[in-house]
Amino acid sequence: MASKKKSGRRSVSTGSVDVHCHVFNAQDVPVRKFVELVYLEKYPGGSLLDPLIDFIEHIMRLGAPTTREEIDELTHAGLRLVRLKPHGTRAYNIRVVSHALEQMWNRSSKDQQWVRQHFSPQLRKHFGSKRQIAVTPTHFRQTAQYLMGLPDIGTWIKFALIYTKPRWEITQELVSLSSTQAKDVFLYTPAVLDIGFPLGEGNTSDLGEQVEVMSLIAQIKNRNCAVHAFVAFDPFRASSDANVLATVKDAVLNKGAIGVKMYPPMGFKPCGNADSELDRQMKDILGFCLAEDVPILVHCSFSQFVQPADGVCAAPEAWQAFLKQDGHANLRLNLGHCGGPWDLAANPVTKTIWTETVIKLLGSCDYPHLYADLGDDSWILDPCSNDNMNLMNQLLGFLKNNPNARSRLLYGSDWSLLARETGANNYYASMKKWFGKLLNLTAAEQLGYLGGNALCFLGLAKNKDGSKPKNRQRLEKFRSSKALDMSIFSKIDALRPEC
Repeated sequence: MASKKKSGRRSVSTGSVDVHCHVFNAQDVPVRKFVELVYLEKYPGGSLLDPLIDFIEHIMRLGAPTTREEIDELTHAGLRLVRLKPHGTRAYNIRVVSHALEQMWNRSSKDQQWVRQHFSPQLRKHFGSKRQIAVTPTHFRQTAQYLMGLPDIGTWIKFALIYTKPRWEITQELVSLSSTQAKDVFLYTPAVLDIGFPLGEGNTSDLGEQVEVMSLIAQIKNRNCAVHAFVAFDPFRASSDANVLATVKDAVLNKGAIGVKMYPPMGFKPCGNADSELDRQMKDILGFCLAEDVPILVHCSFSQFVQPADGVCAAPEAWQAFLKQDGHANLRLNLGHCGGPWDLAANPVTKTIWTETVIKLLGSCDYPHLYADLGDDSWILDPCSNDNMNLMNQLLGFLKNNPNARSRLLYGSDWSLLARETGANNYYASMKKWFGKLLNLTAAEQLGYLGGNALCFLGLAKNKDGSKPKNRQRLEKFRSSKALDMSIFSKIDALRPEC
């Protein structure tokens, strides 16, 4: 039998990183405002559908555990996945949706009318045109099961139910969305969200307790991937609470947080704010990130704002103004959503196409640690559609004029927000199959997009001289001190990202 000739080619790892995702629950956000921002982004003028927003809000408010409850649950389970009992069973979900329908029925005549219109066909036939009807818990359960099986409203119900669970369970749902994703993605960096204070609802989960929950989730044993969160920084909250900056610093330096998340469409910029106190807070946090080489994830699209003037604070030009200042060019920064590729018309306020501006910044080579993800690019779920092909063609044009940007693109899902889209579970698989193909990415560029570029942005890949960036050193120290699986670093080194 002839011996097979060995190939001299080195096998290439396909490890991937989800650099932009979320696992917060309803306790962590101002529920009504959150639902409106997410819902109205997809359906402008959706206020005409207030009962549906009411319904989603009612579901989300039912049963989500507090940070303290989850800390106790995780501690009691010894941080072992097999000892944690899932909350989101089918029976639990039906009970939550049934309760929400009952609350709607008793809330107002408008909401009651909406519920009646959404009875199952059998119930509509049973009640007919009677004006006064007696609705029982059984009827609410039957309606809940019916609505959960519908393709459109069922997707919104599934979206709302995510936020009724503990954060560890939401994390498990994220890492198990598809078999392809479970096989490939070895690092998730979910972003904590702190938007309650500027929206007038500052009584959301305590930031320090959120940090503790995410630190404990990072320490859960017997998992095939690593989870390290971006800790939220809100300069409005920090202006009123002197402990915020210290909490953020401690999360990054000691609690396993991977970086800092900021949400500028709430009405703040990295510099040049009309409010000098905002400028002071941003100077403090950005100074810390520069000094300690901490990566930052920011929302960079004209979306999910209350007022357009606030939304413009998320413009890439705002970050360019900061990066151009002396000593700022080396900031590790991910412009989340790449300027908002779902809207490639000129911004009505800035008069620029934000995605094109982002690609130009990535391609300039002036900022060695500047990156952008395309999280929540739901058009990829229907890759051959006109919308997706139009987006890909325009991105191709931007990249043709800025070829260096091809190595600065990052994979990010923006799940759980992505879950409002039908077929969201297939997002990673669709991205892996179609995104690189439609943008003519080389094999190396595809590996970079799915994971290697993120490792450079996050400061986890070794420097060219073999030394380790500060973030790599911090993460190694944290994982070692908690007796966590250290093979993540072998996977990182095997990818050999070219930073």
